[in-house]
Amino acid sequence: MVEELIYQRILDWVAEDIPFWDVTAKLIPEGCKCRAVIVAKEDGVAACVEEVAGFLRWVGFDVKLRVPSGSEFKKGDVLVEVEGELRKLLQLERVVLNLLSHACGVATVTRRAVEAVRRVNPKVKVAATRTVSYTHLRAHETV
Repeated sequence: MVEELIYQRILDWVAEDIPFWDVTAKLIPEGCKCRAVIVAKEDGVAACVEEVAGFLRWVGFDVKLRVPSGSEFKKGDVLVEVEGELRKLLQLERVVLNLLSHACGVATVTRRAVEAVRRVNPKVKVAATRTVSYTHLRAHETV
């Protein structure tokens, strides 16, 4: 139930991204299949990859999760593999990549800050805050 609410919210973001139609996707013949990978552009900490993978499965893609949330990754690592309809993937890619980039960025900065503080005080406690829209996903950013 919660997952479907999250997935619907992501579809709402896609509708905001391409409110009328996507000219690039229209150039691709219907039924054209693809295999794509999401590759890290820099070192970081994975966050929200399970939610993104679940969303992609929900809309009909085959997905292989390569790096789970909370894990560190290196530049060039494959985080997620996706197979399915190319036209649909082109319509979703910007929102999916923005979501992962944002979540992983927050998780990475948070991890680095906590590590720095723990060098001074190993007993420090960390609390996550929430904002509207990303409420569920933000809880996974502070891994």
